[in-house]
Amino acid sequence: MPRQVPSQERRRWHGLLSNMGISFTDGIRHLGPPGLATQCMVLGSGAPITEDLLPPGDSPQKPVMGWTLPGLISIFLPEFPHRKFPGQDDFQILGFIAKGSFGPILKVKDRSKEKTYAVKVLPKSEILKHGVLEQSKEEVIIQRQVSHPFLHNLQDCWQTQRHLFIMCDYCSTGDLYTYWLLKGQFGEDEARVFAAELGCALGFLHDFGIMHRDVKFPVPPEPDHCNMLRKVRDCPYSMPKTFNPALALLLTELLCKNPAHRLRSLERFKRQTFFRGTSFDSQLLQKRPVELILELKNHPDRLAKAMRGLSMDYFQNFDCDILHSPTSPTDLSPTLANIDLSQTLATAQGLST
Repeated sequence: MPRQVPSQERRRWHGLLSNMGISFTDGIRHLGPPGLATQCMVLGSGAPITEDLLPPGDSPQKPVMGWTLPGLISIFLPEFPHRKFPGQDDFQILGFIAKGSFGPILKVKDRSKEKTYAVKVLPKSEILKHGVLEQSKEEVIIQRQVSHPFLHNLQDCWQTQRHLFIMCDYCSTGDLYTYWLLKGQFGEDEARVFAAELGCALGFLHDFGIMHRDVKFPVPPEPDHCNMLRKVRDCPYSMPKTFNPALALLLTELLCKNPAHRLRSLERFKRQTFFRGTSFDSQLLQKRPVELILELKNHPDRLAKAMRGLSMDYFQNFDCDILHSPTSPTDLSPTLANIDLSQTLATAQGLST
């Protein structure tokens, strides 16, 4: 079934993205339950999807319509081509990198290219449960069209019966959030480098008319813009007295509740006193070592923190034999190597589709 035609107002609002072949949908700007249009799109011929394809406690939306396997595949096309997870001759799963919003991020080696990649695994049941179908598709549409040193480059994406897979470059150093959990707080010199890198990436996206949905005020999201604006205006914020004047000024302008006066351009961001003497050249920033990261990279708790409570329950209905893919236990991360394989994923064998 063809997608619904966006309204005239939305076309004007996202005119730049339309010229680029990108059309933001309500899935990015409003994370509500799946709409009727989405439910209609999953109709088709074939056997109904049984409840064992969904996580414990979830079930298809029985009163509305029947879910079918062809429909569960077609709604993610053409952004996610349908194919089996690559076999052990092609891919070697080395372990887990971290836990994402909806599922794990795997460390995978492409045997033919002798390169390591990060593969984000998104259970379809979670995508539909949280109403982010269009958001998941827009993510790969956008990633295909942008390339920057401080953005993950998309290498491939596909779908199997139960999961979506998004394969990107692998960052061997780890992720910033895990280091934040280990450190507790960063010093100003460390924050200056990270802020410069984030500023470069966000400035690049803004030039394309793309707003990163995870960069927002520290308040929970609301279902509409009016309530969100009211909550932002009412949110109290006190500047820590330990901040130096340059950092306090930067945060004051970034967190300004009036959009007209808020610091929102990369050029103004670069001219802040806090960044005096800091280069925003991406090549130079990549060569600048951060001692904290070098120290925490070998922290004994880094892998456990990166897992963020990831449970092996994610793989009870996985579309391939995850834990038996590596050729030896030494290929696994330390956290993964200690798992009793005989009691984990017994039902996953032979489910590759």
